[in-house]
Amino acid sequence: MLIPGRFSGRFLAVLVGVLTLLNTAPLAAQEQTWLQIEAQLALNTALDRARAYAARFPDVEGYKLGNGWYGIAIGPQSKAAASARLLDLRRQNLIPADSYLVDGTSYGQRFWPVGVDSGTPEATVEVTVEPGATPQPEPAQTLKQSRAAEAALTEAERMALQEALQWYGFYPGSVDGSFGTGSRAAISAWQAANGAEQTGVLSSVQRGQLTGNHRSDQAEF
Repeated sequence: MLIPGRFSGRFLAVLVGVLTLLNTAPLAAQEQTWLQIEAQLALNTALDRARAYAARFPDVEGYKLGNGWYGIAIGPQSKAAASARLLDLRRQNLIPADSYLVDGTSYGQRFWPVGVDSGTPEATVEVTVEPGATPQPEPAQTLKQSRAAEAALTEAERMALQEALQWYGFYPGSVDGSFGTGSRAAISAWQAANGAEQTGVLSSVQRGQLTGNHRSDQAEF
């Protein structure tokens, strides 16, 4: 079908605009990817950890996850850029080894940065710290899922967990990367001390909490 000359220019402009919108929409969606690097039960601790990470990374954000947990993340950015950054920061040991990518759908209210609107998944609210608040159970992760995630750990990552448990006085054994009865008992003792179910297997969130606190405490010393 031929287009009259006086309409062709307008038609082409509209067509280009539509095609541009269709091509850029997926890219906009890809921008919403975060590096989930840590989670804490206590808001005060989460704020301290977010503040520590923010001293090194300018795009640190903190969100309420659910069931009383608070997540610390880096981003957002495109999924491709986030994937590359995740590998790079892991290689430099700047973030926990079990950090992973998320699309932000599990993020609720933002607690970091405080009072700055950054286009978060939900409206930002003013943070009010409640001293003595009782921690709630962590976001659901089945024991089967925790075991599967643990099985994927490298020997170095297992040794890092043993070193952290040893640092806090829960593990008197040798750091060899092998999770025997001594390591299981140490994990259970750490879980008990942190108000978690004593399964003897660390969830992904618990691993991030244990190793993150260990690195932070080591840095202070």
